Amino acid sequence: MLHLVNQVLKSFLDLENLICFFIKGGLWHASLINRHLVTFFVPFLPLERSHIRTCIQRQLKIAHENDEYEYKLSDNDIVGRVLDLIEFSPPDSLLYSVSGCKKVQQKLDFILEGARVIRVKSNNEF
Repeated sequence: MLHLVNQVLKSFLDLENLICFFIKGGLWHASLINRHLVTFFVPFLPLERSHIRTCIQRQLKIAHENDEYEYKLSDNDIVGRVLDLIEFSPPDSLLYSVSGCKKVQQKLDFILEGARVIRVKSNNEF
């Protein structure tokens, strides 16, 4: 069974390489492809809203650990506002993030900047 799975995976990766080399568009004329500098392609798996929410929550936790500010908004409100700034598709269902988690930090920084309270946390607050 494992041999069959490995064979299917190898066939898929071979097909993916052929598509990247010979189908017009995408990377067809890219110098990285022409020079054979790309050795492996990783398929993009679209992330749903719940996955993006998790990315935002992780980044928010890191932000709270590393900053000295308090915020006017609750964590749930911050996450909701960041989610509202992320682009989702297809237009009829808005199920998948267009950019995955790549733009989460940028959007989170934007929301946190606007939600900061001047007062700085004291040293004994976490």
